[in-house]
This record gives sequence, structure tokens and C-alpha cells, in this order.
Amino acid sequence: METYNRLNSIDFWSTYHELFFTKERQKIADNDIKNIEVLIGDFPVAILDICCGVGFHAIGLARKKHKVTGVDFCPKLIQMAKQKVINKDLQIEFLCKNINQINEVEQYDVILWLWNSFGYMNTPQENQAILKIVYNALKLNGVFILDTVNKNYFQKLLKISLKKIKGHTIKKTYCRVDDYLESNWIISKTDNLQKVYLRQNLYDRSSLNDILIDIGFSQVQFYSSLNMLPFSNGKKLVVVATKVH
Repeated sequence: METYNRLNSIDFWSTYHELFFTKERQKIADNDIKNIEVLIGDFPVAILDICCGVGFHAIGLARKKHKVTGVDFCPKLIQMAKQKVINKDLQIEFLCKNINQINEVEQYDVILWLWNSFGYMNTPQENQAILKIVYNALKLNGVFILDTVNKNYFQKLLKISLKKIKGHTIKKTYCRVDDYLESNWIISKTDNLQKVYLRQNLYDRSSLNDILIDIGFSQVQFYSSLNMLPFSNGKKLVVVATKVH
């Protein structure tokens, strides 16, 4: 049995990517793209997709004539994304880099950070520093769309989910400890057992609003989903923040 955590999660995603980037998830991404275009308009813009994985959102948006850059820290996922766009007439590139290596200034009209991949730095200060990088990379009047989870949804009790995907059983146990969500995953198939531990910084509407305003965003809106349902203090926390000055 091997145990994965944040420090060796590149190995995890390289090994188990097929369990998370499925045909069903592609359909979810396709629907996300429709909602994103309602938010940003359908005219071509420059988009940065953070934690792009195998490119579900990035490639779909490039097919809509946007100019897209996808970044992810896992070489295997970036390699798979690049394979999908070989000989395709798309304005798209995929880069293997950590989020804190993004150093562009005022390059993007839209920055996406989707599917609850925010909050996994070691400290809240590091997460805030990453959000400042996002702000700096946006053009004036650029839009940042963040899809994460709501701290208030998770109380100090256990939440357990159980799924079966491609012959694997995935058991996830979640427990909120102060401002963190501790997640323990067990992935099993016949006699093979793997454990995953993740620790995510949690934010609610108020704390995230204060951070984004402090960074420089002057228009911050909150929704319960990418289709702009009013925020209801449920599990999802979708943020649309605009860089006005």
C-alpha cells in the first residue's frame, strides 16, 4: 500500500488520472463552458486555465475561438492535453508549471480556477499570494472565475462518500478542522489499496470577499454554481471577480 499526499501528488495524478478525467466529467466541463461563455461573452478573449488537468475546459474554450493557455503541475496531464490538440487549428498552449511560477502581467482577459483545485498551499498566506499573482496576470477589466467549496458547508463532523469508477472503489472521508478540510481517500481494486491525504484551506463568502478586495479586485460576486444561481451557503462557492483598476 502506498500513501500519497500533497508532496507526491504528481505521482498520484499520473497514476489515477483516468478515474477523475472521465467521459462523465467531460460532459460536466462542456456544460461549464456554456455557463462560462454567458459570464464572459462569446467574443474571443485570452484565457488562462489554472490546474487545467487534461484540458477539458481549455480545449473546449479554444474550440470557441478563444486564445487559451492551460497550466498544470503534473507532466503526465499536460502531455495528455497536448496530445489532444496535435494538428488542431486552435489557439492553445499547455504549460507544465506550478501556479506560483505564473509571472505574466496583464496578459489575460479571463482567468479560470475550477473544480475545487484552490486552497491546497501550505498556509493561508501562500494561498493569498497566489491570488495576487492571478490579479497581476489579468488585464484591466479582466475577470477571475473561481470554483471552490464553502467553509460553512463543512461542520466539525465526518462526511463520507463512496463511488465506483472503472473497477475501482473510492471512499472519501472529509472532516473540517478549524479553517481546514482534511480529506482521506482510500482507492481499492481487488488486492490493491492506495491511500491519499489532502489538506485544504477553507474560505467562506465573507473571508474570500475580504481577501479579493484587499488584493485589488473591486467587483466581487458570489454564486452557488457556474450557471449563476444565487449563493445559498451550500457546498459550492463560485466567485466572479473583476479587476476594474
